[in-house]
Amino acid sequence: MFVAAEINEDDVDEEDMSQIASSLPHDLAHVPLSTYKRYSEKEMIERSAEFFDNMNNRRTLRYYSSEPVPKEVIENIVKTGGTRN
Repeated sequence: MFVAAEINEDDVDEEDMSQIASSLPHDLAHVPLSTYKRYSEKEMIERSAEFFDNMNNRRTLRYYSSEPVPKEVIENIVKTGGTRN
């Protein structure tokens, strides 16, 4: 199984960093997630268990609605799927 991991400069030797190329501009400013909330360990465990239960009960949908969807909604979904972080 492939596991993606964020690479921090502090975690890698300078020699190793020369092998890693970013697709982002070097002068791109970091934009923190303003809605981030840190949870207690107990709450993280509870939330992750609830998420697992929800995902474990999810099944493939084989029936599709004929209701139209605005093209912009589909474009935003595709753009969201293409984000890296």
